[in-house]
Amino acid sequence: MEKTRLTAKAQRLFLKSRYSTLNICFFALALVLLSRLAIYLFFAGYAEAAGDTRAFFGALNVWDAQWYQEITLEGYTSGTEYSGGLVNWAFFPLFSLAVRGVHMLTGADVNAVGFILNILFQTAALAFLFQYVLETRKKNLAQAVTACFLLSLGCYSLYFASYYTESLYLLLFVAAMYFLHKKQYLRMGVCGFFLTLTRNMGIVILIGLLIQVAIDYRAGSREKKSVSDFFRVCLKDGALVTGTLLTLLGLASFMVFLGIRTGDPLAFVHAQAAWGLSGGGNPLAAIISGFASGIKRQVFFAACSVAGLFLCIYLLLKKRYAEAGMAFALLLIPISVRLQSIPRYLLGNAVFMLAFTDLLAACNKKWPMVLAAVSGCLLEFFLLYLWFCGSTFMW
Repeated sequence: MEKTRLTAKAQRLFLKSRYSTLNICFFALALVLLSRLAIYLFFAGYAEAAGDTRAFFGALNVWDAQWYQEITLEGYTSGTEYSGGLVNWAFFPLFSLAVRGVHMLTGADVNAVGFILNILFQTAALAFLFQYVLETRKKNLAQAVTACFLLSLGCYSLYFASYYTESLYLLLFVAAMYFLHKKQYLRMGVCGFFLTLTRNMGIVILIGLLIQVAIDYRAGSREKKSVSDFFRVCLKDGALVTGTLLTLLGLASFMVFLGIRTGDPLAFVHAQAAWGLSGGGNPLAAIISGFASGIKRQVFFAACSVAGLFLCIYLLLKKRYAEAGMAFALLLIPISVRLQSIPRYLLGNAVFMLAFTDLLAACNKKWPMVLAAVSGCLLEFFLLYLWFCGSTFMW
């Protein structure tokens, strides 16, 4: 009983402290630095045991990281150079531009710059997420801590350290969600602009915006409600309209650039064909096909897809409609293209982490969160081994 009182007192002190925001930032930074140290030490041990002579960044920044590095150093290929093979148009520019800017200013190695920037991006992302959980989950400090822990030291969190867009995408998506929750639509739009320059799936934030605005309209005091009146009210809100347009402008800007560069504004979509990918498939059929294939890798991806659907439905049942709408889109659209990389999308995305920690919090006990944190950390070390070994399970 005394221990419970002490824990509650510590939580109140943390949340009510004059410097609570600073506390959150320091906590987030500590988690991110600990994650980077864990990755480095694991690689050092692995390299010695396996006789791996690669440098740390060479082992960490593989696969798609090399495409982003190419964009950073050489830019996008032009249309005249396209011959039906793999091209870098499928990768969005903001992360590479950020690294290139710092590289040009400092002359530092792009691997080191990307590594440091990802530390900063992920730290800011976790700080926003921590605050978002506190404000939307009845100040559940345990859930906020668990979500941040799993996104920094849990399984598949290694992507946040590599030369990938994960950290920047997480930051912009969570920040956009936070400002949407606060009804600060202009700030949400600024985040949305950069979000859709980071990944095409960033446009999904507009689904959350539409759902949340519709919920707010329905809960309003207007006597006569209709679809036409809803849009009339929305169009009168300058911040809402501007935020929406800014989000669309990010994606539109990249499309204009590709139109000039390659002659095809949708080159980022059409370039997927070189990887044997195409949109418009049936997500359910893709999942069934994954299970039926008998290939361990595909079965694993299909199982992760089912888990993702369960989390989407759970958000819906909890009446977190905006989060659920975004979660369904963030899962079903990639599945319609391919099952590959689904675990990475699930475990590196804020809405699915929110659903998972909601599920843990519903137990009203601490041990499920502790178990999830410990299990996620142990699984991460196993995945690091597969990553450094070059296993296709990590694609």
